[in-house]
Amino acid sequence: MGDVTPQDFRAFLAAAAITVLASFAPITSWAETAEPPSSPSEAPATNPAPSDDLAASTAPPWNPEQPVPSADGWETALRFPGRVISRPLSGLGILANGTLSRIESSHLIERVSVILPALARTGILIGPAALGDRTGFGVAVGVSPPFLGHHLSVRWDGSTLEYSKTRVEAGYGPARLYYEYEWRPSERFYGLGPSSSEQDVSTFASQTDLVRLGLAHSIGTRGRGVLASGAAWAGPRQAVVREGRGDEDNPSFSQVFPALGIQVDRSAEHLVAGGRLGLDTRHGLPHWGHGVRLEAEGERFTRPNQIVALHTTHTPFQFTRWTYEAEGGLSFYRDPRTLRLMIQAVDNVPDVTGAMLLGDLATLGGSRGLVGFAPRRFADNDAVLARLSYIFPLEQRFEFDLHAETGQVCGDLWSDPTIGSLSQSFGIALRPRVDNLLLGSVGLDWCREGMRFSFSVGGVE
Repeated sequence: MGDVTPQDFRAFLAAAAITVLASFAPITSWAETAEPPSSPSEAPATNPAPSDDLAASTAPPWNPEQPVPSADGWETALRFPGRVISRPLSGLGILANGTLSRIESSHLIERVSVILPALARTGILIGPAALGDRTGFGVAVGVSPPFLGHHLSVRWDGSTLEYSKTRVEAGYGPARLYYEYEWRPSERFYGLGPSSSEQDVSTFASQTDLVRLGLAHSIGTRGRGVLASGAAWAGPRQAVVREGRGDEDNPSFSQVFPALGIQVDRSAEHLVAGGRLGLDTRHGLPHWGHGVRLEAEGERFTRPNQIVALHTTHTPFQFTRWTYEAEGGLSFYRDPRTLRLMIQAVDNVPDVTGAMLLGDLATLGGSRGLVGFAPRRFADNDAVLARLSYIFPLEQRFEFDLHAETGQVCGDLWSDPTIGSLSQSFGIALRPRVDNLLLGSVGLDWCREGMRFSFSVGGVE
């Protein structure tokens, strides 16, 4: 045997220690599995054995002795008012889902979206009339010949209540020249100021024709960024106020307000020059939910000269009109819940005569603001209006619009309005929709004088 070095001796001890530990490993493993852990925290993380309750069995299943109700009696009573209120909406939702599903399966919307642009390319226009409230059912037809590069267009709007408007427009680039004639046979008038009475309802007719030469230009595209626009125009306008219907239900304004009878059949011709600046950053689908819209417009109605006058250079009065509008909105969640605020002001500044035709007055009521009131319910030189809206999804194919309005008409916008003289209107609207389009609106608005039902097909936003 050779000599044993210290290195060899240390290696021998290490090998012996490993051998001893290896011989005790089975005993240690058996002890760990045989002895229960001293505390739950020391238990090994192993899968538990299956429970006998979950094992396969031939025993009959357990069933309750009687049907288990979905809710207790007190829960049903508590939910009953909500069920009554929501029942019409639930039925409407079921009907709408079925109807819109059929529309989608037949690709009707896609067909219409293809047909209408195709008609426009051929120079044919067919659509709803744009004549305002209480004008009856109407239609608009027009033509814009493609062989003229769509630089010339003719459009006529008419309704079942004999309202009509004809417009001929020629344009090239930013330049526009157009002629317009409008006949409104039965407009309502209740008197001047916010204190006018709904019992003093009367009617008048309005006849207007005008010629305008203008320039218009915009930068950007709506919904894809910032849209800035500007326009300027000038041209003569003749307006005549005629007697109203004159029957028991709709007496003429000259009968109810004899002092204003001087306006009957009195022609007022003006040279109108004006301009408009606008900024629009709104975007979103199916309704716009983000951005702002700002717009300011001014028009001067002055005496025309012999060169541009339509019929006469005589005018009984002159005035200036300023219009300001601001609107903004913000949304939250993926299917947008949108808050909107709109403020509008109209400021007519007459000359020393203080005179204005009934058709030129600032009005509120109906679609012009304070929807719960009758159209043109309030009239005066100036008007101010604010509207707050909350729009949220109701079902897959519907959204709901809750809105409140406050405003008033007055003689002077900058001194007359007071908090106490403001009128309020409240309303709701149910708006059917598809993914990127609003199909229409059905609404109910109310105020201190009653309720109004309204509906529209398309053109909601």
